[in-house]
Amino acid sequence: MRLLHTSDWHLGKRLDLFSRIEEQRQVLDEISELAELHKVDAVLVSGDLFDSFNPSTEAQELFYAALKRMSGNGSRPVIAIAGNHDSADAIQAPVPLARLHGIVLIGYITSSLPEITTDSGVTISFPAPGAVRIERDGLSTLNVLASPYANERRIQDILKERGEQVKSPARPVTDSELIAGLSNLWDSTAAAAFRSEDVNVMAAHLYAIDKTRGQGEDQDQDWNQGQGQEQDPGQGQEQLQLELEEPTGAVESLAEPEDEKPILYKGGLPPVPVTAFPALSQYVALGHLHKGHFVCPKPVPVAYCGSPLAYSRSESEQQKYVYLIDLEPGAEALVKQLPLQSGLPVLRPVCESTDEAVQWLAEHQEAYVELTLQLDNYLSSEERRRIFAAHDRILSIIPEIRGAEMHEEAKVVDVSQSIDTLFAEYYAAEHQGSAPPKELTELFREVLSAAKDEK
Repeated sequence: MRLLHTSDWHLGKRLDLFSRIEEQRQVLDEISELAELHKVDAVLVSGDLFDSFNPSTEAQELFYAALKRMSGNGSRPVIAIAGNHDSADAIQAPVPLARLHGIVLIGYITSSLPEITTDSGVTISFPAPGAVRIERDGLSTLNVLASPYANERRIQDILKERGEQVKSPARPVTDSELIAGLSNLWDSTAAAAFRSEDVNVMAAHLYAIDKTRGQGEDQDQDWNQGQGQEQDPGQGQEQLQLELEEPTGAVESLAEPEDEKPILYKGGLPPVPVTAFPALSQYVALGHLHKGHFVCPKPVPVAYCGSPLAYSRSESEQQKYVYLIDLEPGAEALVKQLPLQSGLPVLRPVCESTDEAVQWLAEHQEAYVELTLQLDNYLSSEERRRIFAAHDRILSIIPEIRGAEMHEEAKVVDVSQSIDTLFAEYYAAEHQGSAPPKELTELFREVLSAAKDEK
């Protein structure tokens, strides 16, 4: 069986003032074409389907059209789960109609729906709440443990309904207790739905870490054997080396994306260690982080395929992918990267003069640009006009003024930094260089997340 893993579409998202809807349409067309080209049997979409709880009509129309095309008009099942940007209720609203086209939309961890067989002969059932079973003649049965994003309160409510008390009346629940309860829920779902004669995978939207892999250790050697980037079928079977993100157990090692609605805040969802995932899973398809990488490559690949487009400055010059997974019952997964070509990159050049900047911009028209200028004096209005006239997609100009005329205490503030970094720098400036207390930072992120929910 061959699966395709994609995530974090963020349909309707803008980059500053720039709409990305046409680029999103192009990249979803490309993903559909890749599914056809590589004869994919099912598609997994691991959350953040939209960029907000109330997406525009244009974004919704694109979403449903893209899913229908990816499904091959019902012949290829598509399983899509809600992320922390999505409204779980809104995602599940069109479920009856979507399932007729082989499309399964899941907003809640314990979702369960009646069995249905599509006109293309695909049977979709829920052997346990939160688990989807896909059956079709000529293919192995596919079981997907679907875990959409859920915050702390939602998880506690689910566990309470199951008779599992994870919160003592005398104290708040700890992160380890919450994750233990979630892991037990996944294990019981897997025990009811996964079978040794089937293909068993998990799709989840969360922040995963591998605490067993030390900082700086070289984890590539065994993984590179037989893994790599998928080539054009007409160019032979030569494999290229798969570049892995440097592994670490530290939460701070791979930050949440800039401008991304966070989940790592008090009341959100704490980091989930890979040991919490069901042991019977053959592949764990993750969403939330926008850079494609493997949290854990073996024995069970736990992978973020990343977003299909660069959605922030922190994703500058990142190659974007979808992942192709070949699976057989009881066997290790073979994972390949399929590079995406659609969409404009985000570039962050550093120039030392207005003339140099204008020339560079003229040579890099097909990109979004955050321009840093290292100058002796501030830009004049005429120089700013020249720069903006040279390019239509300038996100910002960051002046870095060198020379003795600057006060030694002066500091250039890069406003394109993440909101967390800007908050920490502001606090330090107001409190003699001190870092903000952890409780204050958590409160700030909680308020920020609540504000984004209301948009």
